[in-house]
Amino acid sequence: MQNDEKVTQLMVFLKDYPKFPGKPKRMKQILLEHGLWVDKLLMKCQQKCIATSVGCCMKQLLKLQPDFEEQHLLVQEVIEETGHLSIFLPKFHCEFNFIEYF
Repeated sequence: MQNDEKVTQLMVFLKDYPKFPGKPKRMKQILLEHGLWVDKLLMKCQQKCIATSVGCCMKQLLKLQPDFEEQHLLVQEVIEETGHLSIFLPKFHCEFNFIEYF
């Protein structure tokens, strides 16, 4: 968001970009564009990230950005556009899946 306006983040370089035309951006480039890049930042923490930790790794830094938090899976967007409700349950945890009790 910039000045209370939603801004679309391009995830690929523009066709006229000199070095990587039309190629997908990497996390470092996205962080640079957001003004969040810090030197020697790891891509992913060696151990589990603390949920509220800011700046521990690139993955956590991006995860905490509002535009990334609001993004839904494509399959979820397609389902909800048709007027249906989508519920995603934790993988490999049948005890949390209510259908297992019927």
